[in-house]
Amino acid sequence: MQRITAANRAARKPTDRPAKVAQALPATPRVDEQDWRKTEYQTLQSASRISGVSVASLYRAQSEARLEFRRLEGRTLVTTLSLNNFVDGAEPWSPAAQGRTAHAAQAARRVCAA
Repeated sequence: MQRITAANRAARKPTDRPAKVAQALPATPRVDEQDWRKTEYQTLQSASRISGVSVASLYRAQSEARLEFRRLEGRTLVTTLSLNNFVDGAEPWSPAAQGRTAHAAQAARRVCAA
């Protein structure tokens, strides 16, 4: 085996390296890629991926009675019905007033500078 030094590292070509062989993985879909609405309960991690919010936000929603949790064999699960209502009840997005205020102030500074 050749010792790698700065001199021979520079002389190596990308083709000198052994090719990486990709191994085929089984084509089983992940749980969250399946139709999650068909199962009765979701893990917190799965519910987080589905809803797009953190686990901490799920706990906050539960404390505000917007989500329903169940305890099963030491695991905390989210009922799919409450998760469905939580996701479907998301408010439509609209730009915040804070952004409009900042843009107006920025435009005013540009006018004053000119």
